[in-house]
Amino acid sequence: MIDAPLVRCERVAKTYGSGGSAVVALHGVSCEIGPGQQLAIMGPSGSGKSTLLHLIAGLDTPTSGSVTWPAFGPRRSLRPANIALVLQGPSLLPPLDVVENVAFPLLLVGIDEGEANDRARAALARLDLAGLANKLPEELSGGQAQRVAIARALAQGPRLLLADEPTGQLDHGTATAVVDTLIEAAAHTGAAMVVSTHDPAVGERFAGCWRVADGRLSVDEMPASTSTAAAGSGGAPCSA
Repeated sequence: MIDAPLVRCERVAKTYGSGGSAVVALHGVSCEIGPGQQLAIMGPSGSGKSTLLHLIAGLDTPTSGSVTWPAFGPRRSLRPANIALVLQGPSLLPPLDVVENVAFPLLLVGIDEGEANDRARAALARLDLAGLANKLPEELSGGQAQRVAIARALAQGPRLLLADEPTGQLDHGTATAVVDTLIEAAAHTGAAMVVSTHDPAVGERFAGCWRVADGRLSVDEMPASTSTAAAGSGGAPCSA
């Protein structure tokens, strides 16, 4: 039996504003994400990558077309156990220490404080971040803060991990470490993962590649020599 897709987009369009000031962010995008897929969505800033990722995450609604989650059910069932999103810039809450930041989304959905803290500490330990548990966000480097944000996503136990330009504000060495963390985390949990990026060095780390340009989605054609892993991901490896 073939597993149901995690996400299905059918002729999805998104427009912001109306009349002469309307901005069309996406044009008729159709795609699916299956269990275990590892994808990069490549494209320049303003191409529609983030809009697509937010629609996939259920954080926004399309102007036309539909986004459904066949493996999960209705939108209200997406969090905390099904889809988690790592944002681009600083996303930690300044008054809370690292453990509290990681536990916070779990508390919002009614998980007991003790269990939420245990799950937060386990996620931090999994990413070798236990030593940062009692630090405040202002005491972290950019790379540390982004890795804590990944731990926060993992603590939710997602089946689909989304990351929106997670290295966009980091230097090359730190960016490499963050991408390593994402890949290792997905491998450890078996979660599918989609990362949006404009950086070819990040995109080429993933088996599958989707490209967004001017709000339109395309999937790279796969050469005959492409591995089975890439073939299962819905696209060829990303390159410049």
